[in-house]
Amino acid sequence: NVVGYKIDMRIIADVDGEECDIGACEVAKTDTVKKIIDDEAKLLREGKDVVDHLARLPLTEVCPMGWVIQIANCQCQLSSIHLAADGLYVAI
Repeated sequence: NVVGYKIDMRIIADVDGEECDIGACEVAKTDTVKKIIDDEAKLLREGKDVVDHLARLPLTEVCPMGWVIQIANCQCQLSSIHLAADGLYVAI
């Protein structure tokens, strides 16, 4: 049974005594276009799941957001996922 996507690294923080994912990372030795696009899509889906989980927590002073890091060959891309409105996710 597949529960989620397999990612290379999770970024975890302690939020009110609960261990929560706040980000995800994918690393690849090669930087083929297909691999980069596939990894980016996987990371964006994982980032959305992170934001969804954080949005369900009773945190009033914090806007839910998640981090995604993609490393391919010698390049690194850092993005953040934000919940801009109900059901509207924005990756920056």
